[in-house]
Amino acid sequence: MKLVAINDIHKTSVAPRSRTADYNEQINAKLLEVVSFCNEYSVDFLLITGDFFHSINIENTPYWQCGEAANILIKCKCPIIAALGNHDWDEVPQRLPYFPIFYAYKAAKVYFKPVSGRVDIASKWNDLYEFVVINSNDGSNLDDAWDVVNKLGPTERTRIIVYHGPIVPPSFASTYPTKFMEKAIRLQDLNGIGDFVFYGDIHDPHSVTETSNTTFVNYGSLSRNSAKELHNIRPVYLAYAEFDDASGDAKIQPVELECVVPAEQAFRTAEILEEKEHDTKVETFVESLGTTTFPVLTPDILIDRIEKEESLMESERNIAVSVIRKITG
Repeated sequence: MKLVAINDIHKTSVAPRSRTADYNEQINAKLLEVVSFCNEYSVDFLLITGDFFHSINIENTPYWQCGEAANILIKCKCPIIAALGNHDWDEVPQRLPYFPIFYAYKAAKVYFKPVSGRVDIASKWNDLYEFVVINSNDGSNLDDAWDVVNKLGPTERTRIIVYHGPIVPPSFASTYPTKFMEKAIRLQDLNGIGDFVFYGDIHDPHSVTETSNTTFVNYGSLSRNSAKELHNIRPVYLAYAEFDDASGDAKIQPVELECVVPAEQAFRTAEILEEKEHDTKVETFVESLGTTTFPVLTPDILIDRIEKEESLMESERNIAVSVIRKITG
């Protein structure tokens, strides 16, 4: 059996502040490449670990986005199994049909469940492998995650879990803030929860971590859109796993996506820094007005001072003068 896993797509029509305006087009290109890979290599299952959309608000996820997503996923020839991320729904199972993810996945025939647990699919692999999804409402809590699999009971099949939750391997624990680690789940505490756990939520790539009973896989988000990734130049990967049906073991490797544009073209790093510099200059100038020695600060005096201020660019002077004239009539 062969499968592909991808994490945290964060598709949206409103580009995150750190990304350029063509963010959605870049996400679409990545998804198309993933689907093409699955088809070309006759992959048996595509796993999505959650956070397909960036926002549950309809203003940020219009229904044309649902159609766009479904039109891409429907091209995938293999079954798609997905966990629900915290950006996909409000984590109340009964309300799931009211959210965009429900319509996108329904249209694309994606296997997903409002209640975490076993995914029942008609497949020639059913006697060998068991797929389980753990959605964000259970994935963020260690006890809830264990409760999901404990209710399923033991199995002789190879248990593969599609998980959305903040799992952190021991080798990465020191790289995260203490407050985050207080809420995160230590990977070693999930040892034995399944044979293989493909997990998302944390966008950083953790690669493959093996404990005595479980193999954990996370090659990073598809999106590269979180604030801490402002200067991130990492490649974007899908996880490709080839299973030995006799032993249940797997060879897992990252496959770098070819369509990913360089970070300097995808992120607004330089532009954001310019915006910050502009804001600082304007704030400094406004503060200096309070120390003026003019007995009366009339609009004409203020405009004259702005026009002579060398620290402001011409465009900034024009905007300031325009605002003053509009206010004072």
